[in-house]
Amino acid sequence: MRLIFIICLIMAKLALSPALAATIIDFSDVPPEDQESLVMVSNGYVFSYDDTDNPGLFPSIIDDAYVMFAAAQNHTSFSFAEAGGLAFGLQSLDTYGEAWENYFDFSATVTGYKNDGNTVNASLGSFYPHDDVLTYSFDSTWDDLNSVEIEVYNWSGSLGAGMFFDNIVVSTVPIPAAVWLFGSALAGLGWMRRKQTV
Repeated sequence: MRLIFIICLIMAKLALSPALAATIIDFSDVPPEDQESLVMVSNGYVFSYDDTDNPGLFPSIIDDAYVMFAAAQNHTSFSFAEAGGLAFGLQSLDTYGEAWENYFDFSATVTGYKNDGNTVNASLGSFYPHDDVLTYSFDSTWDDLNSVEIEVYNWSGSLGAGMFFDNIVVSTVPIPAAVWLFGSALAGLGWMRRKQTV
């Protein structure tokens, strides 16, 4: 009887622990007709873009894929959330800058909106023209998010430049598995209690 009780407790703990499944959003699944839309879906995440002049995806200079473009205006932003409304965590993202004119000076901030009403923030610093992809990683304080907003600031005023984002790594808790485990644990504990009272 004690063994069954321990197994039920372990199942409940596993169900409630953050068993995260990682997803890499690389925009390769976005159909051509949606690549310049203000709203698009990639790898199960909805992206909303606030710049009506240069929305959406552009060809990457780094590889053959597409990347999310932050347009070369004074300030622009895009946000994303899991399409089914599930909580998710932000693990990392890649970014690089490209300039078609002489001067380029961008910075970006990332804001995570958590399900408990709090926010987390990170600055990606200043960007100058470079061909190298920079990867930014985020710690566990970036879990339990309902959305993420990335704001880009153009300090140079140059219209011949932009920031690109790719390979956004996110993680979600697989809800069906968690529900099944937790339900099984509760059923097991209930069965044990019933046997003890009989």
